[in-house]
Amino acid sequence: MFLSPLQHWAGEYRRRQCARSVYPTLTLLVDKAHLAGWSREEVLIAIADAADHQLADITGNCVVTVIDNDDPQAEAPEKPVQKQLAVPKSAADLVR
Repeated sequence: MFLSPLQHWAGEYRRRQCARSVYPTLTLLVDKAHLAGWSREEVLIAIADAADHQLADITGNCVVTVIDNDDPQAEAPEKPVQKQLAVPKSAADLVR
């Protein structure tokens, strides 16, 4: 499902190749969650938060959480805060 990196890949080129490899599966995940009733923005923010937490676990760096509400019983704010996300429309946009 994922392409393996070649040993001579390095730096930015390697990062772009990894993004190309991950993008189709990420798109499928977002689509499935959207079909279940979540907005695409909610799904992408949740993915970003999960990625931040995993990266913090690996690197030991502090996590910056986009949405900080660990209490599922907490009342939703009257007017939700929205954040505009730059989401690539295609894999080609992802690597630019």
